Amino acid sequence: MNPFHGSPPQEVLLSHAPLDTVLCQVRFPPILSIGKDDYVAPFQEAIRKDYPLTEQWMVQSLPFPFQAPGGAPPQGLPITKTYRFSTPDRSWRLNLAPDSLSLDTSRYTHRTEFLERLSQALTTLAAHVPLTHWSRLGIRYVDRIRGENLARVPEFFRPEMLGILGMDGIGKHLKQGLSEALLEVEEGNLAIRYGLLPGGKTIDPLGIPVDPADSWILDLDGFQEHAETLKPFETQDVIAQTEALSKRIYAFFRWMVLPPFDQTYGG
Repeated sequence: MNPFHGSPPQEVLLSHAPLDTVLCQVRFPPILSIGKDDYVAPFQEAIRKDYPLTEQWMVQSLPFPFQAPGGAPPQGLPITKTYRFSTPDRSWRLNLAPDSLSLDTSRYTHRTEFLERLSQALTTLAAHVPLTHWSRLGIRYVDRIRGENLARVPEFFRPEMLGILGMDGIGKHLKQGLSEALLEVEEGNLAIRYGLLPGGKTIDPLGIPVDPADSWILDLDGFQEHAETLKPFETQDVIAQTEALSKRIYAFFRWMVLPPFDQTYGG
């Protein structure tokens, strides 16, 4: 199977996949009114049944949706107001900023449910906030292997994905080893990060929170960028592009994993 071309493989549902977070973000030209409570209130009211918890905070506007590995946000960036709407158990969250809407979950079950929630959120937002164009779309899957299964990582993934961990006599001495790559695919771009992360550290506080124990991370981020020539906003088109990126990520994921991974995590 070539993971970069053609149709994706059939989904293998895992009963307890090591998936920490799935996040999708749609960026659009800044709408300054989104920083005003009275402007956002009708949107909040429309989604309140599903996302009753509301938080607000002031954040720096990053030039990209995810923080660069190992670095703090650049100084001097503008401060904007961001709203977060969460389910009662906080397992699903919508984040609304003047230039973006994102959906993330720690309880991902399958692609269909995620896309349905994203479609509902975008449709509702467009009904209250006139969205004309979008500039960037990204969907990101972060897996994390911990505990006793950490020693079995060489069994779980193709040798090409092990990096220094797969070298004879080195793995048992390894304290940290991370690899990165940016690939061009039919649907846009695919950024991958993977490797051993020591306890108490992170390469990205937004997507990979600090864990007290060592873990092996697999961070797959599919995205499109249209900053120079904005794309007209249509919810169905955004969902279709998101689904295509998600399927390409999944094709790459299925290419990576070996049978012991499925056996261990319930395939």
